Amino acid sequence: MLTICSALKSELMPIAGSFPLLKKQTIAGGGSLYLSEHMHFLRTGVGQTAGSVLQAYLKQFQPAAVWNAGLAGALHRQFHPAQIFQITHVQSLTSTNSFVLPEQEALPELPVARLVTALQAVTNTEERDRLRAQTSADLVDMEAFYLAEQCRTRDIPFAAFKMVSDYADAQTEKDFLQHLHSYSQRLAQALYPLLLKHVA
Repeated sequence: MLTICSALKSELMPIAGSFPLLKKQTIAGGGSLYLSEHMHFLRTGVGQTAGSVLQAYLKQFQPAAVWNAGLAGALHRQFHPAQIFQITHVQSLTSTNSFVLPEQEALPELPVARLVTALQAVTNTEERDRLRAQTSADLVDMEAFYLAEQCRTRDIPFAAFKMVSDYADAQTEKDFLQHLHSYSQRLAQALYPLLLKHVA
């Protein structure tokens, strides 16, 4: 069984809605779980809450793999909004740990990126540039590291896929909200062929 995690319902439901859902249940910590026959879809929230929700979920279920799908900010201008990336490296400023993620062989066409997870949204260029210089990351989000951490402690395979929503600057909130629905739909469409392999 594959479990798809997203921070927000708006990111998760375009993916979950592609499959017949059998039921919904609440997960401790504020998470929501949508179950289909072959996959689970988990809304985790952001920040360290995401890790706590996944931890609670993993006390009840034993997925074969966990994937994180959602939006992220670009830390440099070589990446552009609406681009989708496989994450190959995830880190956080709150931990000395970092995780190398294997590329998914079924999606060789997707470019790869390094990701840093922040506790707060990055909304100014000074903070963005400092984060880029400090971590060498390409993208920033608010949940992937904490999800990867929970999976690593249980030896569960973890992967992450991110669509760029903004440039982590003063326009971040406006850009994110403006494109949240359409970008989440496009990310779901891109992942759909790969997800089908898990229901075959």
